[in-house]
Amino acid sequence: MAGSSESRTRQRCISVLALAPGLGSLVAAGAHYGDPHGGDARVGLAALCFGAVYLVACVVAAQTQKSALLKIAALGWSTSIAMCAGYFVLTWDPPKPNFRLQADGYEGMDWVEDYYKEFLESNQTHWQPYVYWRRPPYAGKQIHVDDEGLRRTWIDTKAPDDAPRIFMLGGSTMWGTGARDDETIPSFLARSLSKEGVPVRVHNYGETGYVSTQCLIRLLLELRRGNVPDVVVTYDGANDMYSGFQTKRAGIPQNEIRRRQDYLRGNGPRPPPTPKLGPDELVEQVAALYRANLRVVASLGKEYGFELCAFWQPSLFFKKPLTEYERGRIKKRSSEMAE
Repeated sequence: MAGSSESRTRQRCISVLALAPGLGSLVAAGAHYGDPHGGDARVGLAALCFGAVYLVACVVAAQTQKSALLKIAALGWSTSIAMCAGYFVLTWDPPKPNFRLQADGYEGMDWVEDYYKEFLESNQTHWQPYVYWRRPPYAGKQIHVDDEGLRRTWIDTKAPDDAPRIFMLGGSTMWGTGARDDETIPSFLARSLSKEGVPVRVHNYGETGYVSTQCLIRLLLELRRGNVPDVVVTYDGANDMYSGFQTKRAGIPQNEIRRRQDYLRGNGPRPPPTPKLGPDELVEQVAALYRANLRVVASLGKEYGFELCAFWQPSLFFKKPLTEYERGRIKKRSSEMAE
C-alpha cells in the first residue's frame, strides 16, 4: 500500500510538472491580450499555440504511455525556458541616458546628470481625478514637488503674506523640465519682479504633458476650493498641437487612446471610431478650442477678480537657425507626428 501511495504521489507530481509549462503559456497569452496597451500580436499567438498544443500532447501521453509524460515535461520546461529567454533578449531595452543631456544649453554644466536622475525619479505620475495625472510629492537636491503636486518656486522672503498671487499654468516647459527649481519660468518671473520692487507670490501649476484644457480644469479645481489668484498666466500650445497630430483630433489630452482602452476593458462593445481630421482642419480646430479655453478663463477672471495673461508657446519648428541638436529633435518630432 505504501508503495502504491508513493507511486500515485509521484505520478501527480509529474503531471503537475508536465502541465505547468502549458498552463503558464496560456496565462501569458491571456495577460498579453488583456494588456490595454497592446503589444506584438505574434507573441500572444505563439504562447497560445504552444500552450494549446503542449497540453493536448500531455493528455494524449497520459492516456497512452504515462512514462512518456516525464519526457514531455522535460521538453516543455526546456522549451518554455528557451522561449522566455528569447523573449527577454529580443525585448530588453536597457535604460538610455536622457536625450536632453546632449542639449546645447548644458555645455560645461556639471549638475545635469544628477538632475536627470532626479527628474526620472520624480516623473512617476499617479492618477488624479479630472486632470488624469499629477506628480506625487518629491524631495531631491534640484527638484522639489509638494503635497499638492506643485513644483517649488523661488520665494521672495520680503513679500508680505497679502502680496499678489500669480498662478502659472502649462505643460512641461512651465513645470520646468530641464531646469532646477530656482531656474524655472515661474522662478525667473518671481525673481525678476522682486528685483523691480514688485513683491509677489508665484505658484507653479504646470505639469508634464498637460494640454490647455487640463490646465483649465486644474484652475477650476483651485477656484472651487476657494484658492483664488490675482493673476493667471497660461503658457500652452505645443502640447495641444502635438496631441492633435497624435490622435488626428483636436482638444484631446496626450495618449488618450490608453485611457480609452482602460475604460473599454470592462464596459461593453467599442463605440464607432471617431473621424480623423486632415492637417488643415486639425490646425484650425486646435486653435479654435484653445481660444475657447481662453474665453472660459477670461470669464472666470471677471467672476473671481483675477487677470489673465495668455502666451502661445513657441516651437523649434519656427526657430532659425537651428543647432545640430535642435535639428535632430525636429526630425524625431516630425516622424512622430507623421505616424
